[in-house]
Formats: sequence, C-alpha cells, structure tokens
Amino acid sequence: MTKKINIGKKVIGSNQPCFLIAEVGTTCLGDEKIALDLVDIAKDSGADSIKFQIIDPEQVTDKDESYSYVKSKKKIFTNLKEMFKRLNFSRGSLEKIIEKCRKNNIEFLATVDFIDGVDLLDDLGVNAHKMGAWDITYKPLHDLTYIPHHHSMVLLLR
Repeated sequence: MTKKINIGKKVIGSNQPCFLIAEVGTTCLGDEKIALDLVDIAKDSGADSIKFQIIDPEQVTDKDESYSYVKSKKKIFTNLKEMFKRLNFSRGSLEKIIEKCRKNNIEFLATVDFIDGVDLLDDLGVNAHKMGAWDITYKPLHDLTYIPHHHSMVLLLR
C-alpha cells in the first residue's frame, strides 16, 4: 500500500517528486519586503514551499534575558524579548506573505510553538505547519484533543 498526503495541491509520498522546502525561519529579520522577495527566490529555485518561524515575544518569561553575538569582532548583547519583537511578523504582513505564496503557487509553511500561533495559522488558512522537535513534549500543543480541531496538518520534521 502506497501512502500519500496532500499539502494544498502538492502530493507527497512514494513515487512522487521530492517536496522541497525553502527554509527561511527568522533570517528575513521580520522584514516584510525581504520575506516577499524570498518567496520569489524560493519559487524561482524550484521549491514547493517556503517555511518561516512564527514567534510570540511574550513567551520570553524573563524580561531581562539577553542574547549575545559577535559583529565586527565585537560582542553585542541584545534583550531577547526585544529581539523576538523585531523578528515577529504582524498579522497584516503574514497575510501579504501568504497571499504572495498563493499567487506564486508555493506552499506557505511555518514553525509555530505556541497555541495562539496555531490558531493564527489556522485562521489565515495555512494548509500545514511544522512543530519543532523541541515541542514534542509540549502536550498542550499536540494533544489529541486540540490539534484535530484545526484544519491545518502538523508536520514533524527532523
């Protein structure tokens, strides 16, 4: 028996072409224009989908938590919550990105690790979303009483 799944118009399974995902995550830095340009680049590269990261800055429990990185040989510290706010898309930006994906016949995917984010993606009509490996033990996110009530498919990718 051959198993197949559909994500939007794409069929995934045995004897099907490879389903290519262009991974963006947060590398567009929450910039709508960069994200829209990356949709074109992903489509031109032959990708079937493009995947972003949906972040909730309010999940950072310690408002004083910082993140450090090196830039021009200098160690920089930034507030983690503020960084997440900059990386986050507004609902309006997500709507534009998803619409551009639809016009370009490329599937919009996102990793989301909070329940309101699942609700947001479902409300925006996203066909599937990815659950990060770190969330596999977060029972409320994947509890069988919750996810089946949503229209989107959950992908667990390694």
